[in-house]
Amino acid sequence: MIDTIWNTYDEDMSGELDKEETRNFIQQLLGSEKMTDANFNNVFAAIDEDGSGLIDKAELALFVRKLMSGDVKFKSDERIPTV
Repeated sequence: MIDTIWNTYDEDMSGELDKEETRNFIQQLLGSEKMTDANFNNVFAAIDEDGSGLIDKAELALFVRKLMSGDVKFKSDERIPTV
């Protein structure tokens, strides 16, 4: 599953997801076209464990595992994750 996600969203095939690629993934996953920049930046920072400004495959896999296990919570009024 991670490879499928990766192959879909690593559009420039750099081996890392930049902010735009990550936003595309999050919005598609959550159906959240209305995600504000502030909300997205908070989510991105939580996924970007090493603070590099890019998401690597291990960070994406960890986020997806947390999402699937219920460790990612959502604000009650929006589909915005709080990691």
